[in-house]
Amino acid sequence: VILEKLQDREPATLSSKLEKITAAENEILEELAEVGGGKDVLTLTMVFFEESNASWKITAEIPEVLPSRIKRIYKAKRSVESNYYLKIGDKEFHYTFRSLQRFMGDGGKLSRRKFMSYIDAIFSDRDLDERVLLTDLCRTILSTAKKEPKYMPVTVRDAFATWLFLNQLRILRKGEKNMGNESIKTDGPYGQFIEEHKDFFNSYEKVVAFLTGCYISKVMYAQGTNLGNSPFFKKLRGLKLDKKRLEILYPESRNKIQQYDAFGLVKDIDPLLAQAWINCGSKWDISDDEATLAFSIGLSLDYNIHKADEKE
Repeated sequence: VILEKLQDREPATLSSKLEKITAAENEILEELAEVGGGKDVLTLTMVFFEESNASWKITAEIPEVLPSRIKRIYKAKRSVESNYYLKIGDKEFHYTFRSLQRFMGDGGKLSRRKFMSYIDAIFSDRDLDERVLLTDLCRTILSTAKKEPKYMPVTVRDAFATWLFLNQLRILRKGEKNMGNESIKTDGPYGQFIEEHKDFFNSYEKVVAFLTGCYISKVMYAQGTNLGNSPFFKKLRGLKLDKKRLEILYPESRNKIQQYDAFGLVKDIDPLLAQAWINCGSKWDISDDEATLAFSIGLSLDYNIHKADEKE
């Protein structure tokens, strides 16, 4: 039955190739998941090969993968791809394992082993430590900020998409956080973004870091308009952030907004950011990686958030 199903399938088109989670032209995973009407009437063993001296070497196996699991993976993929904020320019966004692989290091043996541990967790429904994921994401973000800053938006987009994808699969093992009784106002574009991604923004500290990134994006826009460049970016010192750096950056960026008489740019951000700092109080319970990712999301996706508000 399975062979008949596969033999009868249509040749792959460009659009169908983009539907593939592995980005491989001959991928048949989703079609296998539909055998038996999508019910778990069979289990699959995934075998991974690499070419070595004109032969193929098995590098990993994932046994007992259920069709229902594959369907869930594709559902998570499409959910991420439908997120308007993740589209850069006019290009459609397609999330594949290549998006994940870019955060696994230099491509050596350790990187490949780490990548396969993620793939195993995804198909086996096994927990991943969120702290490890955040370290992997932020390492690549920081490297890009230092070496190729023009690729920051795409890198941060892929990092956030990876977090959202794994969170959709419910395999991220996260520490408990609580926003308390006070809630973020959701009537503006930034409050709405936070509300739509409240699984990520589960603490006021993350909200502070995110809104500071958005605020500094406005500073850089104001500088670009007035000076033709954005020298404030140098103050970020590679983007590795903690509470102390964020406390310094807020008044510094506010002074720049005042200098360029650009308070109109931050009218939706300022009250939310001030309130988020108040809600934090003396507490600061997030890691530097959490702060760095949240800040980078604000810095890199601010334009999309603003554009989404204009579209409405």
